Amino acid sequence: MSILFLKIKLKSLEAEAKIIRKHEQRAIGQIRTDLHEHRVRVVRKEARSTHLAYGFLRGRSLSQIEANSNTKPDWDSVSRMVKKYGPYGSAEGLKDWLAPPADPVLPFAHGEKDKARGTPAAVEV
Repeated sequence: MSILFLKIKLKSLEAEAKIIRKHEQRAIGQIRTDLHEHRVRVVRKEARSTHLAYGFLRGRSLSQIEANSNTKPDWDSVSRMVKKYGPYGSAEGLKDWLAPPADPVLPFAHGEKDKARGTPAAVEV
């Protein structure tokens, strides 16, 4: 399959959430609660997994897609979508993509200056 199908799935999930929210506002009682639970627990979770798979297949880093996250994504669902919609063998790259980067090089870490330029030197932490 193509990444285009994943893009269409993202747009469909967005529309589904909007439709459910609209009907949720009109409903009362248990139906309203059920609609809300479906939108928040099922549709939102699937949309997040789809968004992560789509970003991975487009070559985005995890930090570009989700800068801050308090909950762990459903990586099994992401992997399933990458296998289904991505090119053959793209799921193997998902493990490397999920691994945190090696020790970062932080400039200005200890206030040391690069003597040649008079600027703070990059220091490995």
